[in-house]
Amino acid sequence: MANYASRAVSCGIGEDLKIKAVAADAASRRALPLAILWAELVSRQVRVIAAFNTLSRCFVVTVGSPLADGDERSPSPRIARRNVEILRRILLGDAQKVIAMDFGLSSSSVNTVAAQTLRSMGMCCLPTRASVVLLIAAHAHHQDTHVMMARESVVAEADRAYRVLSVPRPDLKEMTMLSDAERSVVDLLLERRSNAEIARLRSTSPRTIANQLANVVQKLRVGGRCGIVHRLVCGHHELWPAPTAFNAQTGTSSLETGVTQFGNLPDCA
Repeated sequence: MANYASRAVSCGIGEDLKIKAVAADAASRRALPLAILWAELVSRQVRVIAAFNTLSRCFVVTVGSPLADGDERSPSPRIARRNVEILRRILLGDAQKVIAMDFGLSSSSVNTVAAQTLRSMGMCCLPTRASVVLLIAAHAHHQDTHVMMARESVVAEADRAYRVLSVPRPDLKEMTMLSDAERSVVDLLLERRSNAEIARLRSTSPRTIANQLANVVQKLRVGGRCGIVHRLVCGHHELWPAPTAFNAQTGTSSLETGVTQFGNLPDCA
């Protein structure tokens, strides 16, 4: 069983369901194109009820929306196209000031719209704290990421089915330009933690974390915290397992074994 208790970033489900989700994921041979997840969230066919990370994978857990379940009493209207586009561009790494100018909004309004859109998808957070799986799904929809597929499984609890989707965390050991300390900070950044949270976990000061992230930004030649994550998602193919072919008829990818479907990445220290 994956060791995630001390490093999980999660919401919405209990520990028992998380343990079931990790176990089901490890045994799964099914795959789902991440672009489909993005389309389902935008159309509100599904919503995210939890997001968490283990030492080697990033997870989201979804359920069908009332509309998708056929519950006419609680309709889930499609999210406004403008709001989706604002969130999508933030997740793709566009500067909020540029987005604000394009839509005739203030930067704070752009952030508010993006947060509201995330809430409509089931995630009560700012874009900077959105799940890595969602970030990659947005890039997969835009076809500018090496990771196009998620491992898919289903768990049941209290007579309800939950879909579990996961992607591997990038293997930061390949980022040889970073020091061990910087890689550790970036690894926690992938969990969408704040500087204060990273400092607490590393028993240091937020200022030290800010300085280390500034060094990472300079070395990777990106703009800020979000730029680091975007670079990991799109700019370093060697950090991810090679993509596999997806069979639309069977809903599976061409894999030899279930556990190694997307590669067993080493734990990131």
